[in-house]
Amino acid sequence: MKKFLSLILSLIACFMLFSCDDEESSSTPPVVDDGDPYEYKEVVHVDDNNRVFYEIFVGAFADSNGDGTGDLRGVINKLDYLNDGNDDTHDDLGITGIWLMPICPSPTYHKYDVTDYYAIDPAYGTMADFEELAKECKKRDIKLIVDLVLNHTSSQHPWFIESKGANMYGTSSPYKDWYVYSNQKINGYHQIGTNLYYEGVFWSGMPDLNMNSASLREEVKKIADFWIEKGAEGFRLDAAKHVYGTIDKNIEFWKWFNDYLQEKHGDIYTVAEIWSSGGEIKMYYDAGFTSVFNYVAGNTTGKIVALLNSGAGISSPENFSKWVVEWNKDIKSHNANAVDSPFITNHDNDRAFGALRRNFDNAKMAALVYLTMPGSPFIYYGEEIGMLGSGIDENKRLAMLWSTSGNCKNPANADWMDQICDPVNFQVGDYESLLHVYRMAIRLRAENPEIGRGEMQVINTGISDVCAWKITYNGKSIALVHNLSFLQEDATFTLPGATLNNYVSVLDGKPIVNGDQVTVPGYCTAVFALN
Repeated sequence: MKKFLSLILSLIACFMLFSCDDEESSSTPPVVDDGDPYEYKEVVHVDDNNRVFYEIFVGAFADSNGDGTGDLRGVINKLDYLNDGNDDTHDDLGITGIWLMPICPSPTYHKYDVTDYYAIDPAYGTMADFEELAKECKKRDIKLIVDLVLNHTSSQHPWFIESKGANMYGTSSPYKDWYVYSNQKINGYHQIGTNLYYEGVFWSGMPDLNMNSASLREEVKKIADFWIEKGAEGFRLDAAKHVYGTIDKNIEFWKWFNDYLQEKHGDIYTVAEIWSSGGEIKMYYDAGFTSVFNYVAGNTTGKIVALLNSGAGISSPENFSKWVVEWNKDIKSHNANAVDSPFITNHDNDRAFGALRRNFDNAKMAALVYLTMPGSPFIYYGEEIGMLGSGIDENKRLAMLWSTSGNCKNPANADWMDQICDPVNFQVGDYESLLHVYRMAIRLRAENPEIGRGEMQVINTGISDVCAWKITYNGKSIALVHNLSFLQEDATFTLPGATLNNYVSVLDGKPIVNGDQVTVPGYCTAVFALN
């Protein structure tokens, strides 16, 4: 019956989307009144670093002044969508962290080449806007972190312009040694004069900074202090594996940076981009980062996508259960306070919905899996409604679809036109939508503090399509169970002392407890209290 209703609702939405005569009517969402299936329980608030973050490309998120470019005030205006600060309302996502992609002045649309570390790009607003955003986030218990790009600057940064001139003409400058130069042509270096080259691994417009410079390191401290004083509670650290040419030197630098933050400011959240193998990712926890992005789980070829797309081999649910436990055990062997950061895809990858074969049921189940993994999962804006985008970078950073009109402009060079998902205002009241499953997954996590924090051990159900863990935290234990049956078959197994806490079912069905036996429907996530 639910499938039939869903089909009818989709037909109604399509009719309204394509047959309306004016802008106002075309943005009117369908009326949905089939009842919210989720059984809301009390949220347990824990003030720690285990959060659900939401990654925002500000320029494409929400426009507050009608110029077509997203801005910080637009983010403020959408906070009620992200987290309205009220546990008794159920139409917000419930995220507890925000990562803002770069917001400093820059000559490019993506702003990963900074020209001033102490300012807001005028297209995004003012410093007062940022400070207001930080205050509003604190009111809602949202940890706000900003992208900090310390591997390189823009070639238009005043530092580089003066440093380049000093090195070309042999003059003095306080910035002379702030970049990396060579008298020989090396791969990744760019010529600026006779027998003079500068390092710019990503491209010529991004000259690499020289962290061997003592004066530059002092400037790095000032930059971090500045943003923390403005209200940031942490940093996403871009290109963290590229600061030096070796892992050991990179770890030394980042340990210096993290030690400084902790000594000066206390518990500052840092999450590092180490786009590499699992072994290398684990090593970087030695640098004292709060977290490192889990590129083994994430990306279009990562374990989460493979788990939902294949169901066989190393990506089978049974093997995935074991891997999650081992991975978190390993990272904590490098740092006892390590917090994993799983994700599906981010701004560097093709969007998640495409990677999941444009299958809404798979996308819903993928969300339930990774949003209940240990640590701090990261959602990429638009992922929760099923946005598409692949190919050039601009296609992966398209305007957030709030409604059928009135959204931001897409980045100038974007050439992606294919979107099959409904916008937010169509999905927000639809209890069978992808958006609602994201809300329920985050709520399930918030109601059960064991998820993300507790000590995990695999529960051997004897059923290969089931992921199941016993998780113990503060003297209480739960069982977290995902039934990923591709044939959508029920899974029945022994789970002594189990009581159903709550569940999210992608399809029809509700978990059943019958003595020591539990039954979990196909494509369902359930949490059981264990006596």
